[in-house]
Amino acid sequence: MNRVIIIGNGFDKAHQLPTGYTDFINHYWETVSYKIFRPYDRWMAEHYGQINMPDPYEDDLISFQVFREKGHGERLSFESRLADNAYADICEFINGINQDDTIQGSCSLKFKNQFLKHLSELYSLKNWVDIENEYYNKLKEILSTDSYTATDPVLKQTISKQMRRISSNTSAKQLNLEFEAIKNLLEQYLTEITASAQITKHPSIQEAFHSQVQLAEVACSKYQMLLESIMSHIVSLDRKDVISEDEKTDSKYLFCQSREDKVRHYIWKNMEDKNSNFTKTHFTPEKTLILNFNYTRTAEQLYADKNCEVIHIHGELNNPDNPIIFGYGDELDDDYRNIENLQDNEFLENIKSMRYFETGNYRAMLDFIESQPYQIFIMGHSCGNSDRTLLHKLFEHRNCFSIKAFYHQRKDGTDDYSNLIRNISRNFNDKSEMRDIVVNKTLSSPLVPLVE
Repeated sequence: MNRVIIIGNGFDKAHQLPTGYTDFINHYWETVSYKIFRPYDRWMAEHYGQINMPDPYEDDLISFQVFREKGHGERLSFESRLADNAYADICEFINGINQDDTIQGSCSLKFKNQFLKHLSELYSLKNWVDIENEYYNKLKEILSTDSYTATDPVLKQTISKQMRRISSNTSAKQLNLEFEAIKNLLEQYLTEITASAQITKHPSIQEAFHSQVQLAEVACSKYQMLLESIMSHIVSLDRKDVISEDEKTDSKYLFCQSREDKVRHYIWKNMEDKNSNFTKTHFTPEKTLILNFNYTRTAEQLYADKNCEVIHIHGELNNPDNPIIFGYGDELDDDYRNIENLQDNEFLENIKSMRYFETGNYRAMLDFIESQPYQIFIMGHSCGNSDRTLLHKLFEHRNCFSIKAFYHQRKDGTDDYSNLIRNISRNFNDKSEMRDIVVNKTLSSPLVPLVE
């Protein structure tokens, strides 16, 4: 048997790496804030209310202008009661300058990248954002008729279907250009933080990587498949000596009609003893696939050994032979068929399943899961819809006999196990199989316990 360990962003976060989308967005606005508001001036404003006009600033995504007169800056929208992130702080500061009559001048923040504006405003409200989901939501907005047709009923009748298609194509193309700019900035950010990161192993993760499969973790419907796999392995090793010794102490072997029956009885007799040489030999995964959904190499650097195969399924930082895949991957979504029916390739530009053809990673994953029965460990992956196409393939494959989720344990003692299971369920068409194959919480454990 084998094991597939799915590595998601929570894995990096557990190793104190600020690699989340929220970390990225906040870092961008902290950098902008530092360049606009000089640190000393910001300190004076916060402590003594002394506000000096900030510096102008411009990059590929935004433009910040400073004027001598009032009335140039629009009021920026954000939720003040939740203003504890860098973007909300900037909005609050700019609005304060523009509305304070004792301060001569005004300032204006303009977005060149409207997708960044959407992400930033969403982030200011929630202190959290999922860039890939928001990209797909925007794509579906463009797809919907109301997003690219005239609102006036008379004018709407005069616009042809072809003109609407051209309009939607233009909007999708613009969204993709803006999304590409965000992707490039994300890659740059991750490159910078991983270059100087100091990461260390967690004993709990190290132990899990090398743990045996427990019989209670095996789906009831997969017992026979696992038994046949172990039996095939024993027969291939020609373990007659072991079974012959066992026959001397167990009269039930007399009722075995064939060599295969003896092997089968030998397996059932020994497989429940967790400490026996049998379970150590046959319930320790022969090979482990680290299926890395991150762009970093944390799992590989800390936990991979000679029995581990590593596939960076979504690419690697700064590797032209394995470029990062950043987009959306839910072909099971109801709207996806409508996107395909458009026959407009611009809408498929950042669909992950299309990007998988650019490398041999997906094929290598298929080769691995086809080779032997396997157990899945989920470490730090939310199992959200943005990866549903690939996860569905892994979860409902005939060779998958167990899915064990390692959940996040919070400082207050609560955890995200229930939420994780709900996300996992969306990747199954067969809910009955899901309830059999997913390991329950009593047999699961935190990825990193509060007290390790």
